[in-house]
Amino acid sequence: EWNWNLMHAYLFLTSLSSLHAIRNRDEKKFANHSNKEQEYAEQLGSVAIIDKVVATIFHVLTPMTLFIDVVTWVVLVPMLLRTPGTEIMLQYMYSPVGYLQHGGNAAIMMIEMFLNRIPDSKWWSHGAVSVWNILFGIWSLAYFLLTGATIYPFLDLGHPQAWMIHISLFF
Repeated sequence: EWNWNLMHAYLFLTSLSSLHAIRNRDEKKFANHSNKEQEYAEQLGSVAIIDKVVATIFHVLTPMTLFIDVVTWVVLVPMLLRTPGTEIMLQYMYSPVGYLQHGGNAAIMMIEMFLNRIPDSKWWSHGAVSVWNILFGIWSLAYFLLTGATIYPFLDLGHPQAWMIHISLFF
């Protein structure tokens, strides 16, 4: 749900960003500008904060969505099939919501990637992806320490591999 909630925030912010762009376009259509070069320079330098936030979230969500979907269906679901007592989680994974959160989300991000005008990120978004992973690691560890329950079975600190998974979130 961590990335699913970020996707909701992203879709909301992209809607606001689009409305902002439409409003600015309409305002500029009726303005009388005599110097086209100056207008173009102002447009390049006046990228709204919301557009920068949207671009950053997009560059975090796209790789994380693909990564999470692959890990879910290649690692998590087969592990759940072999683990007794995980029937409720398996029912959730094979429900419409489970398919949407761990498959449909990739389709949404791929459509978004082809329809939006966000430029490709060369390096700057890698830091944002790392920060997002670290925040998830801290949140999941805090959740376990406070409740004694894990978000996912593979994060159960009672299993030897769980520490490696938690540590890998920080790299």
